Amino acid sequence: MPIVIAEESWEQTNLYVIVHLSLKNASKKTLDVLSTPTYIKISHLPFIFERYLFAEVDEAKTVVEITPSTVTLRLVKKFPCTWPDVKHPNNDCKKAMHRVREEALKFEQQRVQNESKSKKDMRRERENLSIQQHMEKQSWGVTNVTKAKDAEKEKAIHLLGLEQWGAADEAAPHNSSEKDLQEATPTEANDEKDQADNICYSDDAIEELVSKIAAVDEKRATKKTSRKSSHKLSVDMTCPVRAASTISFTPTCRIFPTPKRESQTEQEEDWLKKQNQFRKVLEEGGTDCDDLHSLVLRDPLCIKTKGDKFLDAGDWDSATSCYSYAVQAGAQLPAIFLNRGLCHVRKKNLHKVLEDMSKALDLLQPAVAANAKDRLKAHWRRAVAFAFMGLFAQSLIEYQGARAIDSQNEDLQRQEGFVRGKAGGTEEEKGSDLGWMLTGDLLQRS
Repeated sequence: MPIVIAEESWEQTNLYVIVHLSLKNASKKTLDVLSTPTYIKISHLPFIFERYLFAEVDEAKTVVEITPSTVTLRLVKKFPCTWPDVKHPNNDCKKAMHRVREEALKFEQQRVQNESKSKKDMRRERENLSIQQHMEKQSWGVTNVTKAKDAEKEKAIHLLGLEQWGAADEAAPHNSSEKDLQEATPTEANDEKDQADNICYSDDAIEELVSKIAAVDEKRATKKTSRKSSHKLSVDMTCPVRAASTISFTPTCRIFPTPKRESQTEQEEDWLKKQNQFRKVLEEGGTDCDDLHSLVLRDPLCIKTKGDKFLDAGDWDSATSCYSYAVQAGAQLPAIFLNRGLCHVRKKNLHKVLEDMSKALDLLQPAVAANAKDRLKAHWRRAVAFAFMGLFAQSLIEYQGARAIDSQNEDLQRQEGFVRGKAGGTEEEKGSDLGWMLTGDLLQRS
């Protein structure tokens, strides 16, 4: 239950309103502040403070100061003036407060949506800018590589031209020495360069240059390939290939299609044991099955079907005999014990009812939704049997078990209330007729 803070201290100027609240153990993690132009709310569970403000404020400039014992709100007025009170005159009106609260929530939702949209736009702009910069950088790198290749080609052609020019000078008579060439003026050097640039190269010279460049590239590729092959050879030497072999196995014989689980081993063995017993009864027979000349007549399901027909016809004794014979044949079906217990209910064999219903409950484990209806019948019939025997306390326990399965059954609720009244009534009330309780779902066979 929230506790509303109704008192606060405040002060103001023409531009600001400062509100002080006394809140112990307040922190950023436990404090929740909602600020809109006309409404503020502070939540510090179980304490809540909310105000419908006298005039509008600038919520973007609101400042919250938190100390261990107080919380201070610094609000900026949209229109400079003096407020007679921090709260609106209609602050105590529930309808007005409800309307203002809804408007504040809409305002806050719109603000959050706008912030989210602006963040997405900013993120998208940054991604586009980074992609553009990456493309420019990649383009700049390609351009630089192209320029470097062109420069190397020009340098190679220029060097080839200088070699041809030097060979021509050696063939011609000259008197200048090597020292004179080193002391030549910059103008002469430039003239020599211009002469070298103006030389016309023959096709044979260009082909020779191209063949030299190709030879250098081929030599580099050969070195790289030899380095890789040596590394691969070292890896092969250190990690030999495993020898192939064959693993033989024999699958374990398993009857069930599902994988084996240790938690289900006991249940599986119990099921196999019952199947073997049932198969043995069908194949060998016994002293109780000598009068049966057909395998179909020794089937417990066929015997149960015959018992169901007797039960529907109202022949309780014949139905009880059929169900008992099915049990002797090795059947462990909950429906057989439930229906035989119903016959005992009709014949008022109360102790037999308790025995059959207890056996049925044992077979209806685990308790799941698929067998809920049968478990309801078993608890209900045990409750009725205890009630007919005058054991109302035990009957109420069984009714509670039935109510835990189906709490909406009106007949069950009415009978439980009647038995509860019997348990606290007089001896005459306890001895009144209980026959009306044998109605409804209680008498439906499984």
